Amino acid sequence: MSRHRALGQAVATILSISLFGIGCAERASRDMIHAIRRDKVDIVKALLAAGHSPNAVQQGNTLLMVASNAGRTEIVRSLIEAGAEVNAEHYGFTALLLALKKGRDETARLLIDEGADIHHARYGLTPLMLAADKDKSEIVSLLIGLGVNVRASDEGGWTALHFAVHSDRDEIVPLLLAAGADINAPTRNHIHPLQMAIQMEHDEIEALLREHGAKE
Repeated sequence: MSRHRALGQAVATILSISLFGIGCAERASRDMIHAIRRDKVDIVKALLAAGHSPNAVQQGNTLLMVASNAGRTEIVRSLIEAGAEVNAEHYGFTALLLALKKGRDETARLLIDEGADIHHARYGLTPLMLAADKDKSEIVSLLIGLGVNVRASDEGGWTALHFAVHSDRDEIVPLLLAAGADINAPTRNHIHPLQMAIQMEHDEIEALLREHGAKE
């Protein structure tokens, strides 16, 4: 679909909302979600300008969550500028957690810059853990610089270091150790980072942990 045709559909939707009310407002919500998923920034902006709520919810997820999950950074920016709630939650997930879960580092950085709660945890799962797991070294460094707790653990006792070791993130492990991560922290199953590295056959990380005094 051409850009002009897409914009034409957006304008038609906007006019129908004005003329026919609630039923077409529901259509506008569907069009908004569709536009977000297809990264149609102009349509999103047109719908917002026509009065579509930036905090509309679909199946519990806000528009910002949908956009963040899809890595639609410019749409995320537009929604925030229109007043979207950055820290809204659905089953404990925020837009930031969803972005990091999918490895959307550009989107995550924008959310952080716009005031996303970097300390929020879903069942103990923190933004730092997700960034470590996804090998996002710049986000890990940013979060550390902003003062997140590098020793925090989730309900299974996993710290960001465990996530980095498990996923063989040899650039992330040194960052976490330098920031004060507990090199010998056990999970609830009593697995230490070094034991995990050995079990996963991550030789470089095993050597690195031993150099830093890790215990089996």
